Amino acid sequence: MLIQTPVTIPNPVYDALFRYLMEDMKSAKIIISTLLGKEVLDISFTPQSHALKEERKEIETASGVRVIHLDFSALVKMEDGITRSVIIEMQKADAHFNDIFRFKTYIMENFSQKKIEEKIRRKTKQVVKKELPILLIPIFFLNFCIENEVEALVIQTNREHINFFNGAKIMNHNDFLDHLTYDMLTIQLPYITKVSPKEYSSSPEKTKVFELLQIFNQGFLKEGDKHKLTIQKYSAEFEPLIYRMLSASQEYPELEKLLTAEDDYLNAVEIAELERDNALFDIEEKDKALEEKDKIIEGKDKTIEEKDKALEENKKILEEQNKIIQELMKKNNK
Repeated sequence: MLIQTPVTIPNPVYDALFRYLMEDMKSAKIIISTLLGKEVLDISFTPQSHALKEERKEIETASGVRVIHLDFSALVKMEDGITRSVIIEMQKADAHFNDIFRFKTYIMENFSQKKIEEKIRRKTKQVVKKELPILLIPIFFLNFCIENEVEALVIQTNREHINFFNGAKIMNHNDFLDHLTYDMLTIQLPYITKVSPKEYSSSPEKTKVFELLQIFNQGFLKEGDKHKLTIQKYSAEFEPLIYRMLSASQEYPELEKLLTAEDDYLNAVEIAELERDNALFDIEEKDKALEEKDKIIEGKDKTIEEKDKALEENKKILEEQNKIIQELMKKNNK
């Protein structure tokens, strides 16, 4: 059911507000369950993310771009009805940067996470603790477009285990295969306007994901105030997210100052990136100019070389002519 009453909320794309939204486990459960298309039975921060929550830390890349990194431990009901322990790794970034290894490093840290499971040895009734790997699902929440114009709001990267020789899909769960690969979601918010009604209404799951992402739609910016979004309608299922965002000003009494500081930070990053790009462009132009000069000098050298060859040829011709003249003179003297 859609709620048709317009509401103005703080813009959840801002780091402080996105973190505030995801720190609420009810909101996190709704968002992650909707994005995965699976029932999340239980969810909590991993110990590492809980520590980050307490210290309010963000990760900063070498290029100055901050990346919010939140890890959730969840019990997820899979398509086959089996409940599995999963680490949901959510990374959010507002500005494009080329530090792919930073994203990859976070994934590898979680890829090595283990869970301790107690098994009872039937014969001796002894409790044995066993270390088991945990499934990992990274979700990249990006307020920019990745390179090479992959025009898709949500990119779903799915694992497939296939028999190489006959092409048959291997449907059985296998710890070796399951825990050495992972599914992944990449969300590019700028492409939210590129999804047609035909596309997002083609299945209930797609409609649900599209309606969820409307809460982050930057096309709904309040006129003259990019810190707020005015949403005309939203699904009743996502009403807790709306209420959570509306309560942000109570958590942050100086919310406007906080968001303005974030604007200033991103502007500084963009200016630094622009200056770096301009400096690289100037270097490339100088290199091109030097290359052109080298070509001109090379051309002149070639011309001089050709002239020297011509002179050498003329010299040889003259020498041959002198030889002939001398021989004729000798004959005449006889």
